[in-house]
Amino acid sequence: MKDSWHNNRISKELNEHYKHDFSICDLDGVVRWSFVEKGKDKHRFIVYESKNKGERVSQTQLQTLRILNENMDWLNFDKFSGCYIIEIIKYKEERPIEMDWYNLYGELIRTTTMDKLYKIFSGKPFNEK
Repeated sequence: MKDSWHNNRISKELNEHYKHDFSICDLDGVVRWSFVEKGKDKHRFIVYESKNKGERVSQTQLQTLRILNENMDWLNFDKFSGCYIIEIIKYKEERPIEMDWYNLYGELIRTTTMDKLYKIFSGKPFNEK
């Protein structure tokens, strides 16, 4: 929704007109990609909050991501799956767009370009250096 942190009318209505006895959280994205490996169904499941360089994650977002992360059985998913904070470190007209992936405790996991992010999200092959 324009000019608001709310990403939908339900969140906006609840936040503005009802008692805050629960948490509403806006997360930026969930990616799901399914594939078959050695005859078995496999899945990639990525939950992320994106921020521009220097922008901070709210405590509500971080707590929500940590609850999800700690209660998922990540062994059911591939090695790219998880909950991440993705910080855009180079943007505008600059190419390639670059971003850092952090775990929920501030540790850098990987740095990617937008092209590599697309390949991770869509399961396309890439060089993982």
